[in-house]
Amino acid sequence: DNIIQNQLERFSPAEKNLSSSRQVNEIYKDLRDVWAEVGLLAPAYAEQRHPQPATFAQIKSLLENLQSNVAIVQLYKTKNRIVALILREGASTPIVHELQITSRKFQFYVDLFQKEIQEYPLYGDTGYSWDVFLQSFFEEILVDVSGAKVVYIIPHQELHFLPLHAIRVNNEFLFRKVPLAYSPSSTVLNFILNIKNNGMYQKAKVFGLTPNPDE
Repeated sequence: DNIIQNQLERFSPAEKNLSSSRQVNEIYKDLRDVWAEVGLLAPAYAEQRHPQPATFAQIKSLLENLQSNVAIVQLYKTKNRIVALILREGASTPIVHELQITSRKFQFYVDLFQKEIQEYPLYGDTGYSWDVFLQSFFEEILVDVSGAKVVYIIPHQELHFLPLHAIRVNNEFLFRKVPLAYSPSSTVLNFILNIKNNGMYQKAKVFGLTPNPDE
């Protein structure tokens, strides 16, 4: 982004208005060419610094190679719905579930979560109902991940703000029904599981941050 901005600053306002789209496309093409060359010289570096979205074929191949009976639940949020793509070992296509919900209604539940959970000291006990709109959705998903040793959940957009593991399904928290793990994206999950599978690294240093200064 900084490279693009520096390149565009060379042009006058009139030139920017007339041909900025073409200029940006040319700059992006140059950058893609550079990263393509870097990928040939140092694949591991390019994969970490300039990752590309993992394809279904890559994830499918990864699941087959792991041979550990895991499931991946890739979530997508659009304007009027939430879509879940479930990937299992041996499946030729993902299983799809959809939940119809408007952005306005979704935001209502995000605000409700903040009031009930995040701002609990301010409002006190106001109940636990932020997860109502997702309960039946994840009840369906649980059927299709049954038997998995680990279920990797990949949220999308504002879904990252919600503790999906704490959704209640049949009056029981989701994390008590199936072992769960989060990944910020399918690309990161593909990279991490490949590392685990080929034994590149044996140790990890993990850091955490808590908003409570006493912890």
